[in-house]
Amino acid sequence: MRRGLLALFAVGVLIVATLALRGAIDPDVARHRLEATLSAWIGVSAELKGTAEVRLLPWPRLVWTGAVVAGRADGATLATADRVEAPLALLPLLRGRIVPDAVKLVAPSLRIDRLGLSDAAALLGRLAALPPLDLRLESGRLELTGPSGRTDLVAAIAGRLTHAGPGEAIDTDLKATWRGEPVALKLSLPTTDFAARWSLSAGLGDASVEISGRGRADGGPLGLDGSLSVDVPDPARLGRVVEIAPLADLLRVPVRLDATLAATPTSATLTDLRLALGRSAAEGTLAFATDGGEPALSGTLAFGDLVVAGDPPTFGDGWRDLPLDSRHLGVALDLRFSAKRLAVGRVELNRFAGSLNLAEGRLNAEIGDATLWGRSVSVVVAGDLRDGGLAARVRALGKDLPAGDLGALFAVDGVESGTVSAAFEGETRCADLGACAAAIDGRLRLSATDLTVTGSAPFGDVTRFHPIVVAPKPTTRRTTWSRTEADVHLSGVAARIDAVEMKSADARFALKGSGDLDTGSLDLAGHAFFRDQRALADRPKDGEIRIPLRIHGSIRDLQITPAMPEQAPAEPPAPPLAPIPIVPPV
Repeated sequence: MRRGLLALFAVGVLIVATLALRGAIDPDVARHRLEATLSAWIGVSAELKGTAEVRLLPWPRLVWTGAVVAGRADGATLATADRVEAPLALLPLLRGRIVPDAVKLVAPSLRIDRLGLSDAAALLGRLAALPPLDLRLESGRLELTGPSGRTDLVAAIAGRLTHAGPGEAIDTDLKATWRGEPVALKLSLPTTDFAARWSLSAGLGDASVEISGRGRADGGPLGLDGSLSVDVPDPARLGRVVEIAPLADLLRVPVRLDATLAATPTSATLTDLRLALGRSAAEGTLAFATDGGEPALSGTLAFGDLVVAGDPPTFGDGWRDLPLDSRHLGVALDLRFSAKRLAVGRVELNRFAGSLNLAEGRLNAEIGDATLWGRSVSVVVAGDLRDGGLAARVRALGKDLPAGDLGALFAVDGVESGTVSAAFEGETRCADLGACAAAIDGRLRLSATDLTVTGSAPFGDVTRFHPIVVAPKPTTRRTTWSRTEADVHLSGVAARIDAVEMKSADARFALKGSGDLDTGSLDLAGHAFFRDQRALADRPKDGEIRIPLRIHGSIRDLQITPAMPEQAPAEPPAPPLAPIPIVPPV
């Protein structure tokens, strides 16, 4: 009986307290306080519309349904929410004061037009000056309109933003979806103690970036010192999401970057940088600056092994679409690259060193120190980057390259030994990187010494032209061409072969024709000259036999046929071709 009376008394006290609390809560007072907080946050005088009610269970709180935040001056809708909940602190409530513990927005919807960096900084500044704030989001959506006028939707926003009060840090932990990919953001930002630790972690799909450190105010410009980590397991996926066309197929291997960061309002420097591109790793430094003139990126990257083409390839076809247009680039470059080994398919360059310099529309790209099969090679591209694309001169040089290795590279059988030197000089005009090779126009000079060829190819077996004599034939037919010179005009993949001269101990070829670099086809016509071994009264023994011929087919399978007189040049080129001048590019 006594316990029943106590229980009845407790229920009565609870009912009285509930009625007292309900009577103490004035929704209009709470509305005014929330309106003042929202106005201070967004920087515009705002009012909160909607149906308000008091709910006491499971905790005293105010609830607005169909909430609308509108500008007080023009009545324009700033944001909407299906429901706004404001849990109330119990002790202040018992004293007759309404103090929200937090604000929870259920299914809020917000539209922002062209939010810039300065706008975001101003928003954080207003948040830092507010009283303690605990904002929670559930099933939110945000419409963002970018500079191009395109509107993007960030959906399923959930998380929390907390601020302990003026002078305290702002902490944010949010999750959402954007263009079908998960988005995550964590931010801890001090508001008064500039030297306090800060951190930022953001993720889009499987890509992530992490930055952390401390502020620096040592009498110079304000700065930040810390660390930076970027991890992009699938660059193609990231490129598709952010809709940067070249990036979607620019890199086909995971990318990882870790570095020490030092930043000021106008510059950022990455030191102790470690970059991984799939199996290729590099160390170096990078610096970005915007103070005075155009933005500038400079630095060095030193690779051990740089595998450009392999399985999987490091780079995709997106590099072909990279625009060479000063209006799109808008940044000065001064970059240095090196690699102990640079592998591009079956070609390997050792001791590779290159540079890329772009300033005030002038481009200079150079491979100035590299070896191919132990021999020196170099390439220089210098020109102007204009609004319509690149106009540049191209020079390339390879000296004393092993002929056997060249033959193996192009799958040409029978090339045993010898050395080949090549020099190219021409120009290109192109709007994107992939079009530059097709737009090449210039002259290629080839010079080979002691070129030994075996087999039944036209240049490997010249015995078919010899007189029939009774003598044993060697099992391996071999011809050594003491000197070979070629003068070729290249226009994209088309080759106009103005002259080819080949000289051996007992034969000389003088040819001209055309070729195709894409298919490897070759069509040459001219004459073969042989010493006349027959001693006749009207023909001295040291004379020459001249045979018109045509050599055609693929470079891997050339065929020789007799040429009609009109197909062969009337006379061979009178003066021999001069040797290639070996002058290093400048």
